[in-house]
Amino acid sequence: MNQIPEHCHHCHVDCLKDVVFLTDLEAPQKAEIMDHAVRQTYRKDEVIFREGDPVTAIYGIHSGKVKLCRYDEEGTEHIIRIFTAGETIWEGLLLEESSYPYSCVCVMEADVCRIRGEDVKKTLTDPAAALQVIHFLSKELLDANNRISLLNVTAPKARLSKFLLQRAEHIRSDVITLRLSDIASSINLRPETVSRKLKELEQEGLVEKIGQSSLRILDPEKLGE
Repeated sequence: MNQIPEHCHHCHVDCLKDVVFLTDLEAPQKAEIMDHAVRQTYRKDEVIFREGDPVTAIYGIHSGKVKLCRYDEEGTEHIIRIFTAGETIWEGLLLEESSYPYSCVCVMEADVCRIRGEDVKKTLTDPAAALQVIHFLSKELLDANNRISLLNVTAPKARLSKFLLQRAEHIRSDVITLRLSDIASSINLRPETVSRKLKELEQEGLVEKIGQSSLRILDPEKLGE
């Protein structure tokens, strides 16, 4: 892991522009938070935090990609969610003595800003920041419900199609970059099943493969039927 540098003074308050519920804070409040923030670069497959670790900070993803995952008794990985640049990991921060129910692992090299939880909590006395939190939580709840409903889809191709549409909407792009194994873990299917169904979607002209681990959605309306 490379640290660049020990503190985020060189970023000024840019590290906070991706933190949705802190965007309306005044510059002095943002500067106070950043006094103790640390920006780090993590290598692929490096762990940012582990299941059971106490929740003491929020993590802003500046570049790269990370995944929240759990491992069952047989060692099988189950991906809870994937975060990309511009997204923030802060679940559990507002609960007393909470711990992570999953691990956070880098899918690729990632540039991450760690902001102390105690500094963030101080800002929530600001009405604008508190309202942003409510809006953010509402969106997170909707996303969680969508992920749960996805697993209730029994047909593999339909489940894959719905996942691709949800992912495209979440990242606001028709190009999705994920490893086959990550897609499979996210929707609880075997990699070979995902590979087979992706080929069917390609043959139907609904998606096209781009390189090794990316694809583009060509017809979102038909993909959602």
